Amino acid sequence: MVGKNVCRFHGGKSTGPTTEVGRQRCAQSRLVHGNETSSMRMERSIASAKLALLESVGFEFGIMGGLRSRGPKPHKMAQVLPELHALVRHLRSQKMPST
Repeated sequence: MVGKNVCRFHGGKSTGPTTEVGRQRCAQSRLVHGNETSSMRMERSIASAKLALLESVGFEFGIMGGLRSRGPKPHKMAQVLPELHALVRHLRSQKMPST
């Protein structure tokens, strides 16, 4: 639109929160249609990280075969199941031949 910073079709007429309190409130809530909260996103992220970790362990030790799951691996893989991470590191160090 001429003279405007935001398209009325793609960005609406709102320019977003203008006060610091409004920005903080938007960043904290991050709701989408009321069905998704930050706690639900965190639960899903942790569950996804657990599955990715178990998949990597399965492929590492030959339990699983075929194709790996697509997409980037979750960022929280190092934070979930630390005991399993320690065990995998220990088993990898024993499995690797000394050269």
